[in-house]
Amino acid sequence: VSIFPAYLSYGILKESYFTLAVVLTIYNLYKLIYNFSKKNLLVFAICVFWTYTFRGIMPLYFIGCYFLYRFLKNRKVVQVQFVVFAMFFLSIISMSLLVSILPQLETSFAARADKYDASIVGMLMNITGPFLSPIPALNKFNVNSNLCIFSYSVINISFAYFALLGIFNTLKNGIVKMYPILFVLLLNSMMVILTGYAINARYTYIVAPLY
Repeated sequence: VSIFPAYLSYGILKESYFTLAVVLTIYNLYKLIYNFSKKNLLVFAICVFWTYTFRGIMPLYFIGCYFLYRFLKNRKVVQVQFVVFAMFFLSIISMSLLVSILPQLETSFAARADKYDASIVGMLMNITGPFLSPIPALNKFNVNSNLCIFSYSVINISFAYFALLGIFNTLKNGIVKMYPILFVLLLNSMMVILTGYAINARYTYIVAPLY
């Protein structure tokens, strides 16, 4: 019912293919988790490399997710909750640390500071952006693309309520089977919060099927 995917496809934008790569990688991650074999490891590695061709940082999501899952699957629920809280806490305060590791992020951080960090409302929009964006809005520029994004954003926010309940339920009750999807969502959320792209539809769209 959303015309936003059609807009991306007809615009010959990479997001439709990128989304397919993310979904297939998650699928093969689950196959690897539940049936570890050389074949499944090889297919998973190929899918991870495929995501690298779209965005250089993306393979870290899946590799990090795999080890997070292995580390947390038998842990107490409160320990998982602590790790998730720590992830978001670090995504807000660890800019200087990340710049020292990845200097190329400095420009993105500076743009984020100009756009969002100047006000409490801006910071809240950035932090909640990965879960609610794009926020429905219209302006007189780029009207056709704005109408497509508007239709997508209304539908996305309507379903976001249920997705947020699902995330809350997973963390509250320790639903281990949901951890891989949850960690990929959260790692992507950390990235877009850090770089200031949290309310950009193209950056959140790639994990929309997982959401």
